[in-house]
Amino acid sequence: MRATLLGSLAAGIGIAVMAAPALAQSRIHWAPSYAAALAQARTTHKLVMADFYADWCGWCKRMDRDTYTDQKVIRLSQQFIPVRVNSDREGANAARQYGVTGLPTVLFINSSGRVEDTINGYLPPANFATELTRIAQEHQQIPVLQSRFRAHPQDVEAAGKLADLYARQRDTARAGAVLASAEQRDPHNSRGCLTRAYNDLGAAYVQQGSLDQAIPLFRKASRTGKQPLDVAFGHMSLAICYLQQHEPAQAKPELKAVLAMPNAPGRIKQAAQQMLGAIQQHGG
Repeated sequence: MRATLLGSLAAGIGIAVMAAPALAQSRIHWAPSYAAALAQARTTHKLVMADFYADWCGWCKRMDRDTYTDQKVIRLSQQFIPVRVNSDREGANAARQYGVTGLPTVLFINSSGRVEDTINGYLPPANFATELTRIAQEHQQIPVLQSRFRAHPQDVEAAGKLADLYARQRDTARAGAVLASAEQRDPHNSRGCLTRAYNDLGAAYVQQGSLDQAIPLFRKASRTGKQPLDVAFGHMSLAICYLQQHEPAQAKPELKAVLAMPNAPGRIKQAAQQMLGAIQQHGG
């Protein structure tokens, strides 16, 4: 979600048996329809891996050719229920329902029809496999963290992780409630356990168009975060929000803060430098 926020907003500114193991691993086994995949999810408790594509999409074709033929990706896809969804045809309603605009988009949807995670755009096989591993692990963590938080509501670490997972699901209400509970016990985020939840909940609000709710969360992340990536992301997100509100004067200090960070990721620093240059070029 973080890469999606920075990329999209910045752009807006300027099984078979053992007898045949090779055959079993030769391709991804796509469900015949989204409805069938969702029905299967209800009985298996797996996530649906819905690949939204279109016949005209060149990057979708590259995903088909490079990524979905990779043996590691094929193996990891067995943790999910993969289904192809043509956003121009039978999947048009689903694409509108889930707010799919760019292609390819891969949504990971639970049995209740709620999105738990998203992969936006083309990823090469190694990166896609890494994301599949992370998403499967986090899906398994949710009931564990829910039980842990119910039994120990004072556990700020568990609350932060749970709030972050809810935020990635775009469930802003539950994420906000868990985060508020955690802040009662650690109002200053002294251990940094809440930073990712701040950033991802902020990103969820941005996707909903609620910049006024996102900005305080990004500010908390940038001021209390312990990891350079999280802090830099908070500053960059603040800058993007301010630019979306046509307030370049407020965006500039956030961009300069990123550039002043010795350990900020290079790609974020580069984006900050480009955005700052664009502001200055336009007299901001």
